[in-house]
Amino acid sequence: MAADPQDVYELIADVTRIGEWSPEATGAEWLNGEPGAVGSTFRGHNRRPWVKWSTICTVTAAGPGKRFAFDVKAAGRPVAAWELEIVPRDGGCEVTQRTFDQRSLLYKVTSVVTTEVRAD
Repeated sequence: MAADPQDVYELIADVTRIGEWSPEATGAEWLNGEPGAVGSTFRGHNRRPWVKWSTICTVTAAGPGKRFAFDVKAAGRPVAAWELEIVPRDGGCEVTQRTFDQRSLLYKVTSVVTTEVRAD
């Protein structure tokens, strides 16, 4: 994308804006720690047509202009790890988003019913 890596990082790390570009997440608020710093936590809000739910997320990487990552838990159980990597390119940067499913088999089966997120 034609944008400065640091500017892109600041958008990504501001989780309060996640609802502006996510098809599922509707928003988030910081719970404790320095917003965006490793170890800080936030509550993420999500919605599908028939269900709403929240998760607790912990920032695991915060490299301004380079990488932002967080782990997600729901009801105290691991759900996913998200990582956004920013690589400078001529005229801007490239952003790669990775998601690692951390749900147990039982959690994967039951969450399909509510969230439509299937195990791959």
